[in-house]
Amino acid sequence: MGVGDLYGLFACMVTSRSWKSVTEGVAKTTSNDNEREEIKAYAACLIPQISEALERMPRPMILILKTNDLLRSIEYRLGTQNRSDAFLQMARCCIRSMCQFTLKNTDSVFRILIIYFEMYFELAKLFIYENYLMLAHWNYVASS
Repeated sequence: MGVGDLYGLFACMVTSRSWKSVTEGVAKTTSNDNEREEIKAYAACLIPQISEALERMPRPMILILKTNDLLRSIEYRLGTQNRSDAFLQMARCCIRSMCQFTLKNTDSVFRILIIYFEMYFELAKLFIYENYLMLAHWNYVASS
């Protein structure tokens, strides 16, 4: 992503979690008030590093971060935050949007078929990954 040695800060920015939660596994820990206060306290001190990380990132990645932030805000207001499928839903929407965008610029029937095939192939991979995560989570819960 071009952030170099600021990879830890980048991981915290993407997940909106503390470095401790990132290293322990975001899926294995839940966000709490103490962690949110810790993030608020450190964020003010890290503004120069955050600015540097943003400066190094490709512009499309900044757009993704902003979209992610807006989605988190919407989830918070709807009371649906911390849902594990939020990123999967966002990925599905991105795949479909990319397909629609590509279709607008295509006249060939053969190319249209290929675009739809690629879209459904990507959605199938996402479906397989989602089911893998459910099985992995089930095994994790069963072994605890």
